[in-house]
Amino acid sequence: MCIVVYVTQDWKIIGILVPIFLMRAYLARFFTKWLGGYTGDCLGSIQQLTEVIAYLYLVGIWTVK
Repeated sequence: MCIVVYVTQDWKIIGILVPIFLMRAYLARFFTKWLGGYTGDCLGSIQQLTEVIAYLYLVGIWTVK
C-alpha cells in the first residue's frame, strides 16, 4: 500500500482498498457457505460490486474537495 501512496502522493486513494477488500471477504464467505465455493458468475458479481464501490468512493472524495 505504501507504493500506491508514494506513486499518487495522496492518502485518500488508500481508503478505496478497505471497502473493496471487506466486500470481497464478505462475498467470498457468503458464496462458500451457500454454494460450496466459487463459480464464474460469483467472481463476475464480485467484480461488478467492487467496481460500483470504487466509483461511489471516487465520486465521494471528488465532491468533498
